[in-house]
Amino acid sequence: MFIGAGKPGLVRRTAWISLVLAMSAIIVELAVSQEKPVERGKAVFIASKCGTCHSVEAADIPRKPKQRNPDLSTAGDSADATYWQAYLRRQRERNGRTHLGPWSGSDADLDSLSHWIGSLRSR
Repeated sequence: MFIGAGKPGLVRRTAWISLVLAMSAIIVELAVSQEKPVERGKAVFIASKCGTCHSVEAADIPRKPKQRNPDLSTAGDSADATYWQAYLRRQRERNGRTHLGPWSGSDADLDSLSHWIGSLRSR
């Protein structure tokens, strides 16, 4: 005999709670798997050590001493995600120059990073 046998109300409540918990887990998994690229971009920027050369003061990534490369806080004002993706792959130039280092991360990370950079606009 199983727990709750002879008590149909308890069985229904237990089944209902199990269903709610399962649905909650599915909803959380869907939310994480469908996270928008722009929401991951800052994390990719940090993990890829882009802050070694660039600051994004608007996103609390400060300029380092003797850092000469531009702050990217308003990078989205001048170009969209597609442009930044091509630039980071060294397929486009900016001010007559390609990006110093070619992108070596995953396509998904590049998509997130370029969407985030493209979203950085002046206030």
